[in-house]
Amino acid sequence: MQSELLQSKQLPFFTHGVSSPNLCELIGAASFLALCTASSSDFTTLFIPTISSTFFGPNAYAATRFAFPSILTNTPFSPFNFPELRQKAKFCAIPSTSGTATEVTAFSVITNYQTGVKYPLADFNITPDVAIVDPDLVAGLPVKQVAYTGMDALTHAIEAYVSTLNGPFTDPLALQAIEMVLDYLPASYNCNMDAREQMHYAQCLAGMAFSNALLGIVHSMAHKTGAAFSTGHIPHGCANAIYLPYVIQYNAKDSVAAKRYAEIARRMGLEGNSEKALINSLVAKIDEFNAKLNIPKTLKDFGI
Repeated sequence: MQSELLQSKQLPFFTHGVSSPNLCELIGAASFLALCTASSSDFTTLFIPTISSTFFGPNAYAATRFAFPSILTNTPFSPFNFPELRQKAKFCAIPSTSGTATEVTAFSVITNYQTGVKYPLADFNITPDVAIVDPDLVAGLPVKQVAYTGMDALTHAIEAYVSTLNGPFTDPLALQAIEMVLDYLPASYNCNMDAREQMHYAQCLAGMAFSNALLGIVHSMAHKTGAAFSTGHIPHGCANAIYLPYVIQYNAKDSVAAKRYAEIARRMGLEGNSEKALINSLVAKIDEFNAKLNIPKTLKDFGI
């Protein structure tokens, strides 16, 4: 579908089918982006199929062009300090997994597997201008990626709802995304294509929520530990799923956070006659999902 659209419009595009990207591949992608943004006097559209954060974070192609000086010299890169883009091209993103919401966010994570360091990048310049959210592209997604990216989406929505920057525009998106993930992720994992379509939409809603409300310490720890252990890389969504129940219990010590978690549980129809009981039901539901999706309960269970 997308390739036919591109050919009909005679627009420049590329596909980059990678399953284990490294710095050389990212440099190549960045070089291509630089070429596309400098070779025409008129605006063109650059279509970039995005890749699951199971391997690396959203919008890495667009981010790489400006991030590599910082990465190669190991110097900090100031957030929201990118050069102004859109000088020659528009950016259209096409997600190929149902989790990162790369197509609607201003964030990217690039992983250096040699050093075990993940570099988070943030700038609205790397938010795509157009998103094509086509569920056909995830019909053949391996079930392990369905599980990991699905739990990434759930974490996005829950953290956005409990974020100190939550608001009346982000709350409805977060709650709808949570409800859809709870309704459809197990069936999507079991290869129900109607459910997989709904998951593709749910992750996009979660992305719009967290791109404005931001995230919490589940993602902070997942980014920090994902590539840090010599025993192997922890896929991002898997790390989120492992940490999420523990973080909820920790954050619930704060009265404001506890109220927000309880509100999620109540809106999702989970059992509980008290705030604590509702939070426990939410944690139990996440544990139940992890078990259904064959996600380990601890880092030790993962093999760390």
